[in-house]
Amino acid sequence: MKDQESPFEAPWRAAMNPPISFPKNQLDSWPASKLWMPDVRRLLSAVLWASAAHAKQLRKDGQPYIIHPIDVCMATITMMETSIDSIELPIAAVLHDVVEDTLVDLPHVKYTWGSRVAGLVEELTGDKKLSHEKRVRIAIEHAKTLSRGARIIKMGDRYSNLKDGFGQPAKWVKRYCKESRELITNLTDPMKPINEMFRRYVEQAISFIEVLEGRIKKK
Repeated sequence: MKDQESPFEAPWRAAMNPPISFPKNQLDSWPASKLWMPDVRRLLSAVLWASAAHAKQLRKDGQPYIIHPIDVCMATITMMETSIDSIELPIAAVLHDVVEDTLVDLPHVKYTWGSRVAGLVEELTGDKKLSHEKRVRIAIEHAKTLSRGARIIKMGDRYSNLKDGFGQPAKWVKRYCKESRELITNLTDPMKPINEMFRRYVEQAISFIEVLEGRIKKK
């Protein structure tokens, strides 16, 4: 009997353009198989919490902002390892922008979701008092010192943003691709390897960069 494709695989593949290849024997690494029901309820609560924090905010393409944190969360779950990582990792992924981009502060995150989540969010939060350019430079340098969990979330964040880069102005794409190459280099410390799934997201992100840069050159 032919192996059946996971019901979670088809929509996940469709969301990737081009798709990342996941062998059949790795289907047990899919998001739905990694979370116990209490974890699912807690994660859904975090999604609702983030939705309220990001209410009325939109992405560059006009979509509700919350789509991005959910996308980052899905990538994070795919890269996480149940033997090492806990539910706090995808929760932090959903909340990774709430302090930098909304009125929510770190004490509020810590009170509601605990110190582990707050610590990850803090690692991924830039200083809003600085200019955007300054924050970007600091984030690129800071990527070298991020914890394992924060590196996974940051990779998911960059992957999601690059995937949404198609259709953006050439000037933005050129700058973002340059920044992304530097950031990914700093995230992929050969002395601190993550896992195979992390490597695949790195490869896919680089592929997005190459395609985006190629489109700019043709214009």
